[in-house]
Amino acid sequence: KEGDELISGSTILKGNAEAYVVRRRTETILSQIIETVKKAQRDKTEIQKLGDKISAVFVPLVILISILTFTINYYLLQDTSESILRAIAVLVISCPCAMGLAAPTAIAVALGIAAKNKILFKASSAFELLDKSQIFVFDKTGTLTTGHLLVEKMDLFSKNYTEEKILSLMYSAENKSLHPVAKSLTKFCVERKIRGTLITGFQEEKGMGVSFKEHNNAQSTFKIGSYRILNNAERLKEQYDVFMMANDELIAAFTLKDELQPQAKKIITFLQRKGKQVYMLSGDKKDKCFKISEELGIQKENVFYEKLPDEKYQMIDSLKNKAVLCMVGDGINDAPAMAKADVSVSFNHSSSIAIDSASIIISHQDSFEKFKTTLQISKTTISKIKQNYFWAFFYNVIAIPIAAIGWLVPMIGVLAMTFSDIIVIGNSLSIYRKKF
Repeated sequence: KEGDELISGSTILKGNAEAYVVRRRTETILSQIIETVKKAQRDKTEIQKLGDKISAVFVPLVILISILTFTINYYLLQDTSESILRAIAVLVISCPCAMGLAAPTAIAVALGIAAKNKILFKASSAFELLDKSQIFVFDKTGTLTTGHLLVEKMDLFSKNYTEEKILSLMYSAENKSLHPVAKSLTKFCVERKIRGTLITGFQEEKGMGVSFKEHNNAQSTFKIGSYRILNNAERLKEQYDVFMMANDELIAAFTLKDELQPQAKKIITFLQRKGKQVYMLSGDKKDKCFKISEELGIQKENVFYEKLPDEKYQMIDSLKNKAVLCMVGDGINDAPAMAKADVSVSFNHSSSIAIDSASIIISHQDSFEKFKTTLQISKTTISKIKQNYFWAFFYNVIAIPIAAIGWLVPMIGVLAMTFSDIIVIGNSLSIYRKKF
């Protein structure tokens, strides 16, 4: 219908339409994904950087071995041409191509497999960091839980505002936010066929809520958010989840209900069986966090609750000192913590700022099932890179002495040298045969 956004390549089955181009070709989602994959291929893992450092030493070392080969053979054989041939054979057979191919070939194959599984790695270093991660920190709302919150109860606390007026203001404000709570409140209003009203000065504060003014009513500032917007109402903190204020007056409060993601318990159990430390980090209340953690099997001492975005950031910074850390989150409140983590994962339904902060984006509807796949791909990729380096070094360790003693002439060495590359490339391509 009018106002809908068309994706390039859409086909009109009947009738016609007039459309406006709103993005350049380079700004389309597909172009951004392609550029992200290219960037990930250019990026280097720590293990690849190590390979580059070894290659930098390996080349002059081989030249030195070649010179020694010529010197020793000339001393023993007194034959200049034979000594030169053996020295050349050493240079030819020890070509460091295989070491240069060890990591990029495995990364290229893994990026393709990941993309087919709707998993996007924004940097190749994410493969290694995810494989090394010993601590996994999960956000609660919208990550471990569905984020499809249901409003169980609504209570009014002011005679100056009717239920319809409160919901009209709420709809107009929460409709502008991407937070799971905001989406739930918006849905609650839509189900009651509430119409919005004109508001001004809308602002969203991480971990707190939203504030705004009603058009033509500059005297009243409205706030909708957690218990943190309350002045002195500790008794209400445990009874309700969302509060609405008009200046300093509480006018309404809401109780929300959330449910677990279908695969959440499986992924937590999977990680724990692998010996990983699992934490839950949330801005929600203590009782709700403990209830969810009990269902998931996360120890209470590993649950951090009622944390603001900057506090989440500090918690991640503290936990990082223990081991390599992976953060899994989806909301605007998680972005600073995700940026601070060694590696971070976000899902396609997440807020744009969370996706921007993430190292890995999973765009499959079965997010946790594909998260498990992501872990397996990372582990396999790093394993293949290590195998490639082993074969590259093993090949040179065996071949160089054989060439030095004259058992390998340069012409055969040229042919034999390519086998090390074939072994490395073939080993990388074998990732395709693995079932994830």
